[in-house]
Amino acid sequence: SNVTTTSSNGKIGDKAPILNKIMALAQPLAEQKRYKTISRDEITKEKKPERKKLLQQAYDYLDNRRLLTAKYKPQDGWKFDFKRQSIELLYRVDTRKPAVYNTRHRPLTPQVMDGKVLKEVATAGEKYTLPYGLEKLDYSYKTIFVTEGIFDSCFLKNCLAYSNWTCPTGMNKVVQMFRDHGYQIIHILDNFTLGDKGGIKGIKTLATSRDWLQQGDKVFNWQPYPHIKDIG
Repeated sequence: SNVTTTSSNGKIGDKAPILNKIMALAQPLAEQKRYKTISRDEITKEKKPERKKLLQQAYDYLDNRRLLTAKYKPQDGWKFDFKRQSIELLYRVDTRKPAVYNTRHRPLTPQVMDGKVLKEVATAGEKYTLPYGLEKLDYSYKTIFVTEGIFDSCFLKNCLAYSNWTCPTGMNKVVQMFRDHGYQIIHILDNFTLGDKGGIKGIKTLATSRDWLQQGDKVFNWQPYPHIKDIG
C-alpha cells in the first residue's frame, strides 16, 4: 500500500518531482554503447572462442557472488564490454527512460594504480553525479538504504549505491532530495568492526566529513553479525 507521509517539500510516493530534479543534475551519455548480456543463452550462441571464454568468466564471477539470482539485480540484466573485458554497471534514472547516465565497470582482471587495486573504474570524462540503482526504487517505500558497493545494493529493497564514500557533490544532492521529501536514509557500510578499509573510511566520512547523522540518517549496526564482511 502507498505510504503518504508528508514533508515540507512533498510527500513520499511523489516520484515525478524528485525525478525531474535528478535529471537536471546530469545529461545522458552522448554515445550509449551496446553491451552483450551475460547469460547462458549468450554464451551458447557466441561463436568466437575467446569471446565465449570471457563471457563464461564473467558469468562464473556473478554466479559465485550470487548476483545472477539477486532479487534486486539490474532490471535489464548484467552486461559485458568485450573491449574493456569488464562487467558493466549502467546507471539509469527511470525504467521508462532507458538512457544511460553513467557507467562504472568491473574488469575481470582488477587494475592496479599507484599501488592500489581498483575493483571498479568510472568511465573517463563522465560526470559522476548519480548514485546507482535509481531505476529500481519503489517511491512508495519510506526507507532508502545506501551501500558503498553496487553489488551489495542488489540484495536490498530500495537500495542506492555510491561506489565511493567520497560522494561527489551531485550525489549528495540526490540523497538530500529524498531526505527533503521525508524518506529515511539508512547507510550500510562494509563491516568496519572487522577492520574493513571501505567500512572504516565510510564511518569516518559519516562521522566527520558529513552532517548526515545530524539530519536524521541512520547507520546499520554490525555488532550482532561480527563475522559477516558486508551485506552481499
